[in-house]
Amino acid sequence: MEMHQTILQRKMLDFTSIQLGRDNFTTPADIVACLKAGVEGEELTEESRNTFYSILQQQQFKEKLPAYINDDTISIGNKTGALPGVEHDCAVISMGSTGYS
Repeated sequence: MEMHQTILQRKMLDFTSIQLGRDNFTTPADIVACLKAGVEGEELTEESRNTFYSILQQQQFKEKLPAYINDDTISIGNKTGALPGVEHDCAVISMGSTGYS
């Protein structure tokens, strides 16, 4: 997976590491690469890709990107996140056999 701008220095919710100056960094382009690898990547089996997308579709927080899509023919699987002063959402949006990240 080509995520050249992503740096992982701690686990999720490891606030002690944050206090020690360790954090995680990524870019929108790297997140798109991750989403594409999860739904299209040859590294994963078809079953794994389907599971990946199914997990995204089960997102409980729909007030970001999904809030702007009011069409039953469009499928969206998204992943939100927030820290103090930062909110984000990324998604795989599909209509028929066409998908967008």
